[in-house]
Amino acid sequence: MKKAFLKIWSLIFITLIIVPFLGCKKKEITARVMLVHAAPGTPDADFYLQGDLKQGPIEYGSNSAYQEVTIEEEGQFTSEIKDGNADTIMLSLFNPAWLDGEEYSIVMYGEPSKLDKAIFADDFITPVAGSATVRFIHLSPNAPALDVLANGVEVVTNKEYYGSNIFNGATGFQDVEAGIYDIELRVNGTNIIALSVPNVNFADGKAYTIYAKGFVTGPGYLKLDLGIAVNN
Repeated sequence: MKKAFLKIWSLIFITLIIVPFLGCKKKEITARVMLVHAAPGTPDADFYLQGDLKQGPIEYGSNSAYQEVTIEEEGQFTSEIKDGNADTIMLSLFNPAWLDGEEYSIVMYGEPSKLDKAIFADDFITPVAGSATVRFIHLSPNAPALDVLANGVEVVTNKEYYGSNIFNGATGFQDVEAGIYDIELRVNGTNIIALSVPNVNFADGKAYTIYAKGFVTGPGYLKLDLGIAVNN
């Protein structure tokens, strides 16, 4: 009787150990992520996810395609942005709080001596027919606070350099009528035009991130300009 009793309790104990173990398979998170290279004066970038080269070289003022990455919910995640010429790490990202099925942009910005990164959730809603959706990020290291005008109409007011004020350096996505726009960046609260970019096409149904890049007094391709990344 005693042996039978012990056998029953042994089976119960094994069941209590094994059943939870079988049910503890770690949940996987799958996200899609792109790299936006907005750091003037820095080399072309190679984009690594989980140690694998996903795309490169990515030139300043351009962006990668979306890359899919799968992470175990409690696993380790790394992303590295490397100098495409020297294979040295410029920036690293560890264990971001990404959500399953979502899309994100990693933005590299700043000056060569002061590089930084930011993660933006690409959480736009597909615009209604006849519209596009657009957000603006101020990524010009030495530009003052800016207003953004589209065809002469002010659409964004008083955005500061993201590296100085992350809370006032970017907008969310805003729907606009699809079409061709002349974009102006003006010094906040004035009529001083810091940059004028004609014939910017916001196509029907598309989502865009536009960003101020470069230096106000920069030479050649490093001067203040408008970067455009397509998010869908």
